[in-house]
Amino acid sequence: MESVSLSKLTEQVVDITRLRTGEHGRVVVASIPQQALMLFVDPEGMRDMLAELLQAIAASASENVPLSLSAHEDNGRLHILLQAGDADIHGKSMRLPLPPHVDESMLSRARSFIGLQGGTLEARAGSSGTPEFLLTLPCSASQTDVHGTHVTTADSSETSASGCNILIADDNVDAAESLGELLNAFGHQVHIVHDGQNALDEASRLRPDVVILDIGLPAMDGYEVARRLRADANLATALLLAVTGYAQERDRIDAQQAGFDHHLAKPIDIARLTSLLDRRH
Repeated sequence: MESVSLSKLTEQVVDITRLRTGEHGRVVVASIPQQALMLFVDPEGMRDMLAELLQAIAASASENVPLSLSAHEDNGRLHILLQAGDADIHGKSMRLPLPPHVDESMLSRARSFIGLQGGTLEARAGSSGTPEFLLTLPCSASQTDVHGTHVTTADSSETSASGCNILIADDNVDAAESLGELLNAFGHQVHIVHDGQNALDEASRLRPDVVILDIGLPAMDGYEVARRLRADANLATALLLAVTGYAQERDRIDAQQAGFDHHLAKPIDIARLTSLLDRRH
């Protein structure tokens, strides 16, 4: 995943949709905030997914009805509405059942993809009966330097100071680094280790606000690490999050007994994780 501006992403989606919706292309109306906003996503995947959702709307709408993409930002969350007709993200939806030809497998893929980007996807029907899709994604304001390069404020000292100091312990290097990059983009300070003993050493040194522990760590598992962290008076108030591929009730009980505050099954629900972190600070 990487940082991409909302304006650039919107421009690409509009161009692709026009190319994919017939010989003359459908009119696509975009209405987005003037403020420069950055998303930390898979840019190509997000572009293609938005275009595919617009195509699903086009299949239900009359040819003379434009497609629209509208967006607004609210407290670090970006709301994107895809619909037929005039772009109006503040308009009311009838919330009718979706048309039967909307591809459920496409919708399932879209929800899974958006979830991996830390967001949610709501599918509904507008007043005309055509499908509407409301996406909610984390975003950050950006500023432009003298060379025109976008710099996210998530890298600024002001934003970092307001975020959490997070320690991630996971022996899956790629997974740990991907999660670390995502949380960094959200304004948090992230430190990564790959085994239990280093997790204990770094936690003692850093005194993090939040520790995200993979249960299946080598040599010393996450349960034992959590028990030792809870025994350290300096870390008694740290938020401990268990991450595991097992999500049975017994696993949740074991995590609770070891001292974890919350149990997160893999793949991590990023929306839930960011909600827990937001409440922490």
